[in-house]
Amino acid sequence: MKAGYRGGDIGYMPAGVLHGNPRTLKDDQYWVLTRYVMIPWNVLQDSLAPAYVLLDGTRSDPSVEAPDGFVKVYDSMDGLVLLKKLSQ
Repeated sequence: MKAGYRGGDIGYMPAGVLHGNPRTLKDDQYWVLTRYVMIPWNVLQDSLAPAYVLLDGTRSDPSVEAPDGFVKVYDSMDGLVLLKKLSQ
């Protein structure tokens, strides 16, 4: 909300999936929990398509870097990072 994005789609990407690993049961569970706490946003699983993306490195690498085309908006310092897609 601080970013001024009050609703719509937001991506959710586990760091492991971003690096090419298969999604785990824990990834699915965390996605469901994220969808619950992120109402009114529509959280899209394993998606970098929306303007904002939650990158979840809490179970793999808390220092995960933003992929190309994104900038960090917020870093919780424990592996959860909010990314914003750069203008094209």
